[in-house]
Amino acid sequence: RERLVDSLLHNEHVALILTFHVPTLTYVLILRSKQINTRYAISDPSILFNAAENLNVKEIFYNTGVSFSQPEDIPRFLITLKAKTSANLYVFVHDYFMICPSHFLLDHEGKFCRIPDYEVCANCLPNNKQGFATLFAARDLNKWRSNWGALLESSDEIITFSYDSSNILLKSYPSIEASRISIKPHKINNFSPSFVTIKNTADLCIGVVGMIGFHKGALVVKSLANEIRKRNTNTKIIIIGTIEASCDSRIVEQTGPYKHEDLPRTIERTGINVMLFPSICPETFSYVVHELVNLQMPVASFNFGAPAERLSSYSKGLILNSMEPGNILDQLISFHQKIYPIK
Repeated sequence: RERLVDSLLHNEHVALILTFHVPTLTYVLILRSKQINTRYAISDPSILFNAAENLNVKEIFYNTGVSFSQPEDIPRFLITLKAKTSANLYVFVHDYFMICPSHFLLDHEGKFCRIPDYEVCANCLPNNKQGFATLFAARDLNKWRSNWGALLESSDEIITFSYDSSNILLKSYPSIEASRISIKPHKINNFSPSFVTIKNTADLCIGVVGMIGFHKGALVVKSLANEIRKRNTNTKIIIIGTIEASCDSRIVEQTGPYKHEDLPRTIERTGINVMLFPSICPETFSYVVHELVNLQMPVASFNFGAPAERLSSYSKGLILNSMEPGNILDQLISFHQKIYPIK
């Protein structure tokens, strides 16, 4: 969002940003120009309808509705705003909220659902507590898809950041013509030009980058650590960041929050030689994976989402064929031996 706003301001436009402040349960309207950066708390976003009639609104961008109160009303709000302004409407697929209130596409058991038949979804949603699913009081998937499908049909352009996201969207909304979707991966110009010198090659040392919560694979890492302990190997796991799971400290080390520019040196310092991207949901794009590829690090991920799409064409990429910890460890060991053969 900030990159988009910066681009608009650079071209002498004014941006109005509507967001939702969860702690106070209030809508926030941010006015941005080169000279102004002001925030207003508003009780009802529909006040924008009257304001828009007196403004020269050229473009409307839907970024994400995750955390908004009454999210099922967002599509109608945007469609009405488009009608009142005659502006072009662009829909960004940063997440899968328009497919399901469980915006990571995790089912009621916490597993990637892979977009099953409608009957399966209809039975899952009432029991699903993932993401912000509980904010949708009706728990009626037919209503949800009908509302968001209308937004997609009304949009002038639908933008995804990977082919995988495009395919997931088309599977969920088969009536949408594929030609209406533009695939535009995020720009990665700010990545470090550094490279990593791997000195530790004898023992497998697994690196994981980021704030690793549930959907980012915290339990995957914990179960992998338990498997390593059972086998009594020298394998270590280094979290460059933090993890929201209680892991064996003899195997899992956390560096704590890190600075973007320090990533190459941190990898070298900790002895990491293979990276694991353990996310259990189909990421729409992954800056972490792209940066690790840019650093020429060996990287493994599960077989879904934009990360797998990127790694499938990378010479040091590994697509894991199982989420079972024993199989993950076996594949990482073989991957390590392939990348660093014993001389």
